[in-house]
Amino acid sequence: KFLDAQRIQNLTLYMEALHNNPSVNLRHNGDHTTLLLNCYTKQMKHDKLKQFVENDDITRAIDVKAAINVLREATYIDEALFLAKKYHEQDLYLKIQLEDVHQLGEKNDNNA
Repeated sequence: KFLDAQRIQNLTLYMEALHNNPSVNLRHNGDHTTLLLNCYTKQMKHDKLKQFVENDDITRAIDVKAAINVLREATYIDEALFLAKKYHEQDLYLKIQLEDVHQLGEKNDNNA
């Protein structure tokens, strides 16, 4: 409901403020991370998404597995791989390599 075109910008601003507040520990609540990343993907804000993922100070603010799942679903494979590698999620990293990278390769081969 809040991801519709009229409200998504306000929701994005709110979620960014929540993630940037050092007194809020969001690590154990993947819903907030998922919502913010979904806002970025729906608005095609690749720069914001990349900045969020590559920020060294996000460990307290994200549920890494939730973030990786959202990125995979939105086909931001490079960003998902980056997080998996950065946070030593070897199982997820391998799963992304085997499932997602392989599927993208097949799609590219079919389009050629």
